[in-house]
Amino acid sequence: MRLALLITLLVGCKAPPEAPTQLEELAAYVFAHAWDDDTEELEAGVVNLDAWLSKGGNLESTIEGYQITQLDQETVDAIDDNDRSVSDLIGASVAHQSAFSPRDLTYTLVMEDQSEVFPKIYDVYEREYDSDPSCFPGHSCTELEAAAESESSWAGLIRVVSKNHIQFRWVETEVGWAMVHRSWLTEPADVSYDGVKVHAQYFLAVTLPDGDGAVRMQATWIDSEYGALPVSEDYAKQLVVNSMQKQGDTLEEWLEEN
Repeated sequence: MRLALLITLLVGCKAPPEAPTQLEELAAYVFAHAWDDDTEELEAGVVNLDAWLSKGGNLESTIEGYQITQLDQETVDAIDDNDRSVSDLIGASVAHQSAFSPRDLTYTLVMEDQSEVFPKIYDVYEREYDSDPSCFPGHSCTELEAAAESESSWAGLIRVVSKNHIQFRWVETEVGWAMVHRSWLTEPADVSYDGVKVHAQYFLAVTLPDGDGAVRMQATWIDSEYGALPVSEDYAKQLVVNSMQKQGDTLEEWLEEN
């Protein structure tokens, strides 16, 4: 009986997951595990992300913008039934330090009209939740999904219509409650400018507690073509960084005013 019990314990026990420790890989790791049935690997990724951002200089460098590892094909294949390729993805990450709590940020991102929160980013933003979203900001429910359609413009010249699937998830970790938000294009974006195409885009945000405020890490991976526009890969990455920085600043300004 003792031998049988020992074998049962040995078989039943497993080592905790080994999440990456560097931002370049952490963003892709958290995106991949954001909707796992078992949150153990997601929790490990969030804790390691918090540890990385807490190390001297890392938060400041990520606020300026950071190049990250692209998603792997297995991760992209798992999100839905659409066929996509990761071969041309470019990825970048940005951090934003907020005076507001993860709950305040989450309420704004989940419950408020995003075309009002981000009027310079979205001309139109409509979404349909799969359940009542009001339980989510206060942790009464911990998972939420939505379908969204948005319309935006670039430099007042290029109109972009996007359809996204969105997932929000609270996860409780040793560093506190973190909110994980990921989304992806369900089909290529409709772009009004000839030659400019957005084949795929994937987004991740992790909102972490930071004293009375929060740190929000955003990451975007995008597969796009710019046609005759003079846009290099480095410039495209900078455009992605600038867009996420603008979103963080706009979110903070909206909360300060409301």
